[in-house]
Amino acid sequence: MSGTLYFCPECGSPSIERSALSGGNASCRACSWAGTSDRLAAMPITGKTGEEDKLLINMVGDLRTVLARDVGVVLVKFLSKWGFLTTTDRQILAKQAGRYIAAAARGIMVALIEERDKMEVERARGS
Repeated sequence: MSGTLYFCPECGSPSIERSALSGGNASCRACSWAGTSDRLAAMPITGKTGEEDKLLINMVGDLRTVLARDVGVVLVKFLSKWGFLTTTDRQILAKQAGRYIAAAARGIMVALIEERDKMEVERARGS
């Protein structure tokens, strides 16, 4: 699969919003540039991911694996302590823990992307 990453022509930030339509509107969240999407710098990418949605799905999947493998036991203890996991049935417990780990991975990824966006704005403004 292949895809394309887009960058602001003004500051080089990947923190952009763009219309999927050729010549549609585009804007940079980092430096406030606005124009048409055909002015964006584009970099083709190839690999196991292609579209932005698939890239995010793969990133969340990787993070979920990290959480399950490296933080899973601690997270399950935390969830049990605070009453999120109340069953003793191992099958139900495993399903519930898996759902919480998946939700944590999604939440962490959203927070990371939002923070990266803020960092791009700061970088473009010289902060």
